[in-house]
Amino acid sequence: MWTEAAEELKTYIVDHILDGRDADELTLDSPLLEWGVIDSLTIVDLVDFVKTRFSIDLPAAELKPQNLQSIQTFTGLMERFRKSAQ
Repeated sequence: MWTEAAEELKTYIVDHILDGRDADELTLDSPLLEWGVIDSLTIVDLVDFVKTRFSIDLPAAELKPQNLQSIQTFTGLMERFRKSAQ
């Protein structure tokens, strides 16, 4: 897993989506959808962050629940498209 990106993504989620709440409870394996951390609006926000920060375009077709289960799975998706763009 791309550890630096995962930590940046976690920080972004805590700061911009959770407004600093539940920072201690959120881990790289926390179930984002099940906990209601992300929804359709915040997914758009995350995709924009990834594009701006990491220059990775994530296709809408890949934004399915199995790729959004946790920070770890989302980072795996980012890494797949980062490698394919190189």
